[in-house]
Amino acid sequence: MRKIILLVSAMILRVEVFAQEIPVNLQQQLEDQAERSAERLEDDAWLQQMETFSRHKLNINRADADDLRRLGILNELQLRSFLSYRKLLGEFISLYELQAVPGWDAALLRKLFPFLTVTTVISNREQLFSRLRKGDHQLLLRSSMDLKRSKGFIPDSAGRAYSGSPQHLFFRLRYQYNDLLQWGISGEKDAGEPFFKKSNRLGFDHYSFHFFLRKMGVIRSLALGDFTVNMGQGLIQWQSMAFKRSADVMNCKRQSEIIRPYNSSGEFYFNRGAAVTLNRRKWSLTGFASFRKLDANRYPDSLSGGYFVNSFQTSGYHRTDTENENRKALQQFFYGGNLTYENGAWRSGVNAVAYLFSLPFKRSGDAYDRFAIEGKTWSNFSMDMAYTWKNLHWFAEMAMDARLNRALLSGCLISLDRKADLSVLWRNISAGYQTINGNAFTESGFPTNEKGIYLGLTFRPRTDWRIDVYADVYSFPWLRYRVNAPSYGRDLLIQVVYTPDKLTEIYGRSRFRQKQMNRGDGNYYSTLSVPQQNFRLHISRKISNDITIRQRMEYVHYDKKGSDAQQGFLFFVDLLYRPSLKPLNLSCRWQYFESTGYDAAVYAYENDVLYSFSIPGLSGKGKRYYVLAGYELDRKTSCWFRLAATVYEGVDHIGDSNDRIMGNKRLDYHFQLRFLF
Repeated sequence: MRKIILLVSAMILRVEVFAQEIPVNLQQQLEDQAERSAERLEDDAWLQQMETFSRHKLNINRADADDLRRLGILNELQLRSFLSYRKLLGEFISLYELQAVPGWDAALLRKLFPFLTVTTVISNREQLFSRLRKGDHQLLLRSSMDLKRSKGFIPDSAGRAYSGSPQHLFFRLRYQYNDLLQWGISGEKDAGEPFFKKSNRLGFDHYSFHFFLRKMGVIRSLALGDFTVNMGQGLIQWQSMAFKRSADVMNCKRQSEIIRPYNSSGEFYFNRGAAVTLNRRKWSLTGFASFRKLDANRYPDSLSGGYFVNSFQTSGYHRTDTENENRKALQQFFYGGNLTYENGAWRSGVNAVAYLFSLPFKRSGDAYDRFAIEGKTWSNFSMDMAYTWKNLHWFAEMAMDARLNRALLSGCLISLDRKADLSVLWRNISAGYQTINGNAFTESGFPTNEKGIYLGLTFRPRTDWRIDVYADVYSFPWLRYRVNAPSYGRDLLIQVVYTPDKLTEIYGRSRFRQKQMNRGDGNYYSTLSVPQQNFRLHISRKISNDITIRQRMEYVHYDKKGSDAQQGFLFFVDLLYRPSLKPLNLSCRWQYFESTGYDAAVYAYENDVLYSFSIPGLSGKGKRYYVLAGYELDRKTSCWFRLAATVYEGVDHIGDSNDRIMGNKRLDYHFQLRFLF
């Protein structure tokens, strides 16, 4: 039987060579993330992970559940199905046998094959020797800059607002052996920050160091330096990249190792100290401690004569005197742990985190801020559970904060049929519940003040058709920013994907969102429902072995019949040239956009240099272009260059305040070198 499976699979499947091209579903998730948050997306850990797996493939005969989760491709039902299949039938003899795993189809395997292999497991002694001697060294150098100077770089009577040069600089030196040992150091300077002068006499504005070890005896993982902590479903702690609603409707469960190494360019969402996970049979114990100085908004306290803070500054910018006033104004000591028991289909864990601050937090006094954190200490506790039974996977997390406010999130993934999967997620988070690094599957940015239920359905009527639908209905029992009364909302999406052959993919989707906001007519406690609808058609066609063409058209209307009606439109064409046996890769885009307001801005994922991506939010009217070239100088040296331009119509300047650029054009470049040794 196995021989028949291997023969059939070999004929219908094709392995694709890894390039810096992430799956379409992840591109969509990144676009949604950029639309809901104005912060820069700087966590490139997943891109590094996938590039590592492409060069040092994951052995499916040795991989455990955490290894497979790091791929970021499998949902929990698919993962459990694989583990059950391997336990029942033993080691795999070929990758093509994976098509026999229940719930795995050809589309999924095409995503997985570039990162998997079948090899013999080596001994621990050989592993230790190999870790220390046979890893890869990598040096990455990156520079980018807006070629047209903004107001902050132009001297006036008071001098320049920005104290540094306009270049953004980044370097990363890393040693890595497979996914078992890595260490590295990185440094970043944002545009406008000084370099080897003034406040940055040691060079870069931000430095990061990490040492990370996996699977060494009872040590499941060991982190020294910079690391992230991710627990349960994010109700008390989640620092790595995580997504919320998307067309990938079965991806509503948070999945990650508790401890992960950190070496990205972001300057806020990580810890600095030590962490370890010990594993013995069915039990694992994790402990961590971190001390950092953080940027925070600091104010004098007239009552105590000291200072207090009311919020963090997460941008990482230190360009002006104002931005530097609150630099490292707050000292934070963070510690906690986890105890997990796992017995086949059942998993349960207890989590705790605690914070000590050098200055007290104080509420702003606004009504919506009534339950905000106060004082110099804070803590959260939770219990998370998961259970798999046949074609059903259930998961939940119950949490409590230092004031005993409660939060609950529970969901399940169900394989209804070979052609249909269902996801359900319910949350009930009290208005008083607060967390510092929480990031759960909620409408709000933080898990607080929310009740809701999410339903998602994936239906595959034929091998070339896929329909994804979700509905999320939620309410906010207490006030929110710009909403001076309890409110509610809903989010509905349907996406249809058609793949007539391996060279073509077409998808169309419609998304409807409705939330309540203040009326703005002087009635302080009156709200109204504001709808937004998006329509998208996306076509990708591989016209030869080397050339792919993509096209997208999207229309957005915001509050269509209201007093603040806005609409947006986007159309782009991509051309990608990626010959398999040549050292040169090229991609370019021509894009037209038109938006009558910020709330109807349009977002589209753009290819960038290795380990990077761009998702600009565009409003106004104009055109955008970019060209990206990657070239391998030899087997160990590669370079990338990207040039992008945005041309607006009917404006005499772009941006505001110190970021204002005179004229109607914005031009920027990215340049990167990578050395392997």
